[in-house]
Amino acid sequence: MYTYPKNFLSITQLIQKLKDTGMTIDSNDTAEIALTTIGYYRLKGYSFHLIDPSTKKYIEGTSLSDILRLYRFDSELSDLLFSYLSQIEVALKSQLVNAFQITHDALVLNDPSIFKDKKTFWKNQSTIASEISRSNDVFIEHNFDNHDGAIPIWAAVEVMSFGTISKTIKNMKTGSNTAFF
Repeated sequence: MYTYPKNFLSITQLIQKLKDTGMTIDSNDTAEIALTTIGYYRLKGYSFHLIDPSTKKYIEGTSLSDILRLYRFDSELSDLLFSYLSQIEVALKSQLVNAFQITHDALVLNDPSIFKDKKTFWKNQSTIASEISRSNDVFIEHNFDNHDGAIPIWAAVEVMSFGTISKTIKNMKTGSNTAFF
């Protein structure tokens, strides 16, 4: 078995390591809370651009408070973006179901003829099946119990990831001679 060359360091040792590499830490208590709740490895990721590659030390003036501000900004930005992405995801799921209504087939996701690329279709089918099998949602269980495991599109999209939804939409045949104009 491989032995990893680095050992765990205590919070106190990590604070000292940051100081030894030139980071200004105004409050050990703040550093301890940050390292305990955020983690050294994650915080370090927000500071790589402040390390001089030749000396492997922080550039003069680098402070933990600056790194924490950057981390908080990134966290708030992620929260904001996620809230909008979540709304977009719900709208895409709804639009996908609405687009497939024209077929009058609740199991339309299983029909390879409405998709451009059959290989992509089968990859998506595998992913969708995996997403459905991982689900504990009541509506999925209902379909397994009452409809011989057949999952209608309006239930399937609810457990499909954003990536699977986008791949499904991208692979749909559109234009003349298709159900989707």
